[in-house]
Amino acid sequence: MSNLKKDNIYISFVIQAYEEGNDVKGFLKELVDEIEKMNKDCEIIFLDGDTKNNSQKTLEEMKKNHRFIQYHVLHHPGVAVVDKANKYNKGFELAKGKYIVQMDADGQDVPKEVPKFIEKLDEGYDMVTGWKQKRKDSFFYKLTSKFFNKLTMKLTGVHVHDMNNGFKAYKSHVAKSLNLKGGYFRFIPLILTKHGYIITEVPVEHRKRAFGKGKFSFISRSKGIFDLISLLMVLKMNGAPFYFFGWGGLIFFLKGIILLILSFFLYYTYELYFLGIFLLVFSSISLLLSSLMIILGIIVEYFRFYEKNNG
Repeated sequence: MSNLKKDNIYISFVIQAYEEGNDVKGFLKELVDEIEKMNKDCEIIFLDGDTKNNSQKTLEEMKKNHRFIQYHVLHHPGVAVVDKANKYNKGFELAKGKYIVQMDADGQDVPKEVPKFIEKLDEGYDMVTGWKQKRKDSFFYKLTSKFFNKLTMKLTGVHVHDMNNGFKAYKSHVAKSLNLKGGYFRFIPLILTKHGYIITEVPVEHRKRAFGKGKFSFISRSKGIFDLISLLMVLKMNGAPFYFFGWGGLIFFLKGIILLILSFFLYYTYELYFLGIFLLVFSSISLLLSSLMIILGIIVEYFRFYEKNNG
């Protein structure tokens, strides 16, 4: 590993941390030992935040003995979820390996399981995600996770048992194709499947968190549902946004016309003046929304075309 060739790297390990501090040392030593067994050129890209309890001191010490370790501090906007997406994006951008393996630094992922991920990539899969077996999480965490994964499978048709597992492996170009926003990192298998990539999952050992505190909360789980709804809308209209907005505009237009006819009918035929005016107001709102959706669809299509031809 001392003669690391940057143009011939086999695996890039993208490791993200948040408030882990000096506790990452045990996990990193375990990962380094596994890399040494491979006898191939690898790199570790470690990404942390600009927090009081980051891992900078520990990583600087380890870099002295292992030249293939990189350490990067991201100045996140104060939102841990967005910070995680930024770390993955930055790590994938920096990675030079044929394969990219994504792991968390909290010690729950087991480095010795990396070869089974690489084996699946060698078989032709574009991305492999872990499926935690005999989870060591709290009962409430396991319950909500199971519900969330079943809901995601039902809504998307993507049959992955552990959608938000942080242990994943990619072919390099696949990881680099991702541009994660907000909490979309929770749905990487969904995003890649919808873009035509072939994915699979492998069972992995799950260890109890040895240090630090989990970032799970009921609020974070709720945000995950909002992220899922938002992502499904984005993926739905990604191929042809104008159809998405156009159909919405047509629905509002038809609704507005029906309400307009009904309002005149009630006003002049039955002299129900208040109800007629009331429906006329809602008709006007529907017709206005129809116009706005059509205009928005045109604007989105324009910028999409502009970006495609000038990006």
